[in-house]
Amino acid sequence: MSYETIPIEAKDAISVYVLTGQLTAVDEDAGTVDVNIDGHGSFSDVPVFYHCQNKDTADGMPFIDGVNDRVVIVNSGDPVDLSVADMKVVGFEDGLPRECPVETVLIELNEQCFVWDVAQNQYAEVKTNSGILAEFPCDPDDISDWKDKQTYVGNNLFNDYGCGRKLFYAPELACGGAEWGTAGNSSDSVSEPSSCLNSFNDTGECSGTWDLTEKCYPSGGSWWVYAGPSTIIETHNILWEGFHDEERSPQKLYFQNNCDIQDAFRVERTHNKNEAYWSSEGGGGGSGCFNIRLDSGEYVDNYKIHTPIALNLLELNSVSSMSWDLFNNLGAQAQADYLTELKFVSYGEYSDKTITQAYIIEARTVNRTADCCMNYYGSCRGVGCVGDECPWIDETFTRHGVEVAAQIGFITGGTDGIDPTSLQRNNAFEEAVKATYEKARSVAVIQDDELLGIDFNVFIYKGPL
Repeated sequence: MSYETIPIEAKDAISVYVLTGQLTAVDEDAGTVDVNIDGHGSFSDVPVFYHCQNKDTADGMPFIDGVNDRVVIVNSGDPVDLSVADMKVVGFEDGLPRECPVETVLIELNEQCFVWDVAQNQYAEVKTNSGILAEFPCDPDDISDWKDKQTYVGNNLFNDYGCGRKLFYAPELACGGAEWGTAGNSSDSVSEPSSCLNSFNDTGECSGTWDLTEKCYPSGGSWWVYAGPSTIIETHNILWEGFHDEERSPQKLYFQNNCDIQDAFRVERTHNKNEAYWSSEGGGGGSGCFNIRLDSGEYVDNYKIHTPIALNLLELNSVSSMSWDLFNNLGAQAQADYLTELKFVSYGEYSDKTITQAYIIEARTVNRTADCCMNYYGSCRGVGCVGDECPWIDETFTRHGVEVAAQIGFITGGTDGIDPTSLQRNNAFEEAVKATYEKARSVAVIQDDELLGIDFNVFIYKGPL
């Protein structure tokens, strides 16, 4: 390692003096410090000339303790009438060498971790407790010595409490309305504030059409029944407070780095419902109607999961169908890519110069059938009924994900007031998060179609590598 020298003319060497003082402020961007020089008073914006052990040039700012540091100052000017133009901070009073502190982000995910060098946008060169270079992801205990040397400088980027409301099938929406013997259409909408500190509306819209005007007289029966299709379509744009077994739910986010930005980690759900009631097979109206009443329905839920930095991070079509035959005591149902479990994690931090945020999703769906179904009145119909229960058969589960939207970056001008939703995703950082997730799955020894259940934390540190 080569060391620079302060450029002082030989003829001026006689006027070089060594002083000591106490730091009172550090300006890392400018490369200067404010210092109270022993016997001379306070001086501002004194340049720093220091060669950190972990740098190749003498432009380091090694002040981890900041105002607690006692420093050495070289003065090449007047020994009494000191001038900042003639002074440089060149070392520490204790004579010990220093490494320049580096801002890093520690990611912990289910007992696995990695450290990210923010400035270099790559894994940080951190040594394990045994002195070798860490291979990430690794067990956090392997780098505990490094962690003990760090100073935590992070703050929560957004509120860490759930904020939203459940709106599963929006019973507030009145789009059924079909009455036997009528035809028509309907629509409805709701806009209701969620349980957040400030208003954030959950919205739902639906439209429906039906035609139940055809009527027939079943053979051997003594009553009229109506035949015809009825179709209902509902669309919801929802901020979910909870879903199936989530670890941390999507939420309304209030960013806290002194900006007024609000956004949501949310689910958009479109529900298409196509149901047929009182259908007649064969014959026309009147007494030509057969002794068959077939009710059926197909239901498609399209889920799109959005984050503040990536829309539609995960999209799923969850399909279910059913049919039952009253007179022949038959029934059947099926589910295809049907959403059974959905887990979300969101976390973010900021420091004076770094903003990082991550949103992680994993989901589980199933394909299955049954030779029975629960009819309109809640009774089991079909050859597959076991008492009043209708058990599924031929179940196959599929795991989706992990899907990650993440951002990390060093903001030269400072993070104060920066809009976190405007920052670009970081592909390398996202891949590191995914690799840590996969390592955690392998350590957990779980089935491929099982969800991990993510325990996720982010920490911004500053210190030597």
